[in-house]
Amino acid sequence: MAELSLVKQSDSECDFVIDDILSEDKEISLDDTLPELQFTKFLYAFRFIENEMEKMKQNAANMIEEINSWLEKKLSSKQNQIDFMCKLMQNYLSQKGLKSLTLPSGNIGFRKQLDKVEIIDVDAFFEKATFDLIRVVPEKFEPDLAAIKSKIKERGEIPAGVDLITPPSKFYYKLNGK
Repeated sequence: MAELSLVKQSDSECDFVIDDILSEDKEISLDDTLPELQFTKFLYAFRFIENEMEKMKQNAANMIEEINSWLEKKLSSKQNQIDFMCKLMQNYLSQKGLKSLTLPSGNIGFRKQLDKVEIIDVDAFFEKATFDLIRVVPEKFEPDLAAIKSKIKERGEIPAGVDLITPPSKFYYKLNGK
């Protein structure tokens, strides 16, 4: 078999080769030419087509990135508008001393958040903690935050080394019909 080498062709020459290969009125017959020559043309066309496909993928990825960036900016702008209006409603409720307000199109108000227990000094806690405030984990002792929280509510005493954090009420709004 004779060795065939490809000469680097310009894109327009490659388009011509691909058009020649893929023309509908031309039937490809391997009997007319050497199959190796025809296959070499195919392989060259494959390289060109695959490069074009990669360019298309990259263009699509760039367009998607631009659209996502645009969308993020628009959504951020709209969220800022909602946040601004929520602040106005929060201020109104606070000034009037209201916890909630029912309106024709929905409800607004403050929800009390659950208290959180934070162990600020583990050693001080374990020094004075009773067994019911400790959860046994194999080979490890750790404070049982739920039990501690329950005990604080029950007795009103905060164990040594524990801090009770009461977060501020959380503002909410609920639209009717959703």
